Amino acid sequence: QAEEIEKEYVLDEKPPHLTLAQKFGLVQAPKQLLSETEWSGVKDKSNKRDDSGEPCVICKEDFGLQEQVILSCSHVFHRACLQAFERFTGRKTCPMCRHEQYQTRVIHEGARVYRHKAAARIQANWRGYVVRSWYKKLRETVPPKDPLLKKKFYEEKLSGIVDRMIKSIDVNMVDFLREIDNSVEQSRAVFSQWDALHNPVTPEMWDAIQLKAVERGDVDCPICLTELHLSCSQATSSPRRDVQSVAAQTVKQKSSKPSSSSDNTLGNPKQSRKQQDRQLLEKLSGTLGSSTHGQKMSDPSHDDLNAVSSEASCDTTTDRVENLSQGQPKRESSTSSMFVTQSKREMEAPTAVGHRRIRATVLLSCTHVFHSTCLRTLEEMAMVDMRNTCPVCRAHYQKKVITF
Repeated sequence: QAEEIEKEYVLDEKPPHLTLAQKFGLVQAPKQLLSETEWSGVKDKSNKRDDSGEPCVICKEDFGLQEQVILSCSHVFHRACLQAFERFTGRKTCPMCRHEQYQTRVIHEGARVYRHKAAARIQANWRGYVVRSWYKKLRETVPPKDPLLKKKFYEEKLSGIVDRMIKSIDVNMVDFLREIDNSVEQSRAVFSQWDALHNPVTPEMWDAIQLKAVERGDVDCPICLTELHLSCSQATSSPRRDVQSVAAQTVKQKSSKPSSSSDNTLGNPKQSRKQQDRQLLEKLSGTLGSSTHGQKMSDPSHDDLNAVSSEASCDTTTDRVENLSQGQPKRESSTSSMFVTQSKREMEAPTAVGHRRIRATVLLSCTHVFHSTCLRTLEEMAMVDMRNTCPVCRAHYQKKVITF
């Protein structure tokens, strides 16, 4: 196959047969094509001058693997370069010796020289690579005798060991750090949930939570958006206005306290806080009780049972607040707060107050208030994986069923 690819052939056409005049010498006959022996002599003459190893005279580039032609005058060119020269000059003349009516033959001496040079270059590069690898391995295995070079030798060896260890781990540092952050976040969530669920809430803490819920003035369940009936004013026409007015008066009273009272309570902040809580409860119970009484007097359509239950609830709250202000023990103060814990069954029983059914209400340790049924349904249906999580603030909670 290589011989077929590198087969040499003549490009000139065979001349026509000689005429009778040309045979008898009356007319000059054209030159006949060179034989194989003559072409071999022409090629040997070119090879002795090493024309194929030199660049093409026309384009000044190496012959490479492109087609190469030799003329009958023993000069060599690129086939494409010679054809372009003939086309632009308009005559068939050798660019080197100006020989006219030459014959051309395709040869492959330039490609053979090019492959030889390429093979020699590849072998030289390979031998250089082998020697450099051998020398590098020698430097890595045999420590030098000079102290400075020996120190550098061991430093490079240790660095190479560390690099190989890092590459063998093949860990994406970004994903690794992200996984650590997620683990830390989950651990914090577990610990916070444990603290929120297993640390008992004292009665004093429940009192503070109830006061915060009252001060915020929320009278609608955040889930069903209906009234919570947080106080005796559940039978009034505007419970939201009553609670908000009490909270506003309490805040105003706190901001406009005389300096003497602040001086007396400065040394004992706990006593000051308790006194503020008592005042808030008294103000709330008095205002809501009066609003309920006015509603009862203005609307005679209510039956006696509704009036008695409403007044009894308000009176009970007022009496308990008065007992709290007279210095009852802490255990009694926690039970005498506005909200009294009862069983779930009692809270869900229908009560005729203002011709409405009082729904059980739960107070969470995060100070948010919901209907017991709404919160339980939401946890069962939509928050299976997030139980004991407040729907408003997403905090873990303990709950307390409250009544009024």
